Amino acid sequence: MQVQVSPGGGRHGDCPYVKISTNDIGKFKVVNGTKKEYKGDKNEKAKIFFKRKRNKNKRRKK
Repeated sequence: MQVQVSPGGGRHGDCPYVKISTNDIGKFKVVNGTKKEYKGDKNEKAKIFFKRKRNKNKRRKK
């Protein structure tokens, strides 16, 4: 298994992400942002999961 961390600002846009590559399952990305913010391409082979950015002004329910 290989784990890569991108701080964002590259070819995929400003969203930071973590890419996990495995021999048996394949590639996965966890993107800190929305699908609209992430600049993917049509040749993307990784399964992408989007972690929504939380509104800092919104309070958590207790």
